[in-house]
Amino acid sequence: MPVSLPFTTRQIAAIIGICAGLFCALAAAVLLALMGIGHWWGSLHESPTFTYGSSTNAIRRGGATPLGWIPDFLPPSAKNIREKRNGENGTSIITFEFDAADFSSFTNGFVTVPKSRFKEIRPYRIYNQEPWFPKVILRGDLHKLVTQGFTIYQTPIEYSGQRHLTKKRWYVAVNSEKGVCYMWRRYVED
Repeated sequence: MPVSLPFTTRQIAAIIGICAGLFCALAAAVLLALMGIGHWWGSLHESPTFTYGSSTNAIRRGGATPLGWIPDFLPPSAKNIREKRNGENGTSIITFEFDAADFSSFTNGFVTVPKSRFKEIRPYRIYNQEPWFPKVILRGDLHKLVTQGFTIYQTPIEYSGQRHLTKKRWYVAVNSEKGVCYMWRRYVED
């Protein structure tokens, strides 16, 4: 005795199509929700831009220097300081202006970075792009800054950490004639 199905082949195909469509719609909704949560999570952890009128002000306000977000070797004439940090990876970006007379004492102990290393020393991600920090630095196109009168330096390695020793260093792009400086700190890889 032949078994008869309650649905025709065409109806079964339509049901399968509807289920597949619902599955795709559900998967898309879950993906969009996860993307929204990721954006929300990132914005919760994003640091604002901190602004300081002078290096003395930066040291006193917010404890930036003792925590290492702003180094203690800024020139005394540093002004219009902007700083943004990423607490998740311990990095920061900084810009400031300074008097050209402070250039030699400021860069004393720095080493010029060879052009062959420009791509490898670009800063780690600091969430959103800041209009005050050049995109050419974030892309590692430091040679473009050099054509504008900047010199790229690196500082000696800093050692930190109690349980795990980490090595970091500051990279510094300085235009001594204009008195403009951009800095970023990143981990040093062995």
